[in-house]
Amino acid sequence: MLVVRSIELLVILNLHIFGVILSGMYYYIIKYINRDTMDEDSDDKDTKRKSRNLSEKKRRDQFNLLVNELSSMVAT
Repeated sequence: MLVVRSIELLVILNLHIFGVILSGMYYYIIKYINRDTMDEDSDDKDTKRKSRNLSEKKRRDQFNLLVNELSSMVAT
């Protein structure tokens, strides 16, 4: 059972890392596409930045939770 859970956590971590890479690529692709429409309000940019920061924090917290769970299983 412990081995199965460890494998599940490794798969989740790999998917998480892949998702982070894709989200970074998505951000730069959208930025490139919108380069001609860069006259956005600073409020709009601030809102987007805060939203992105919150999403990244949630992603990091979830990643850290999974790493801690996996490390506690390996340590025992």
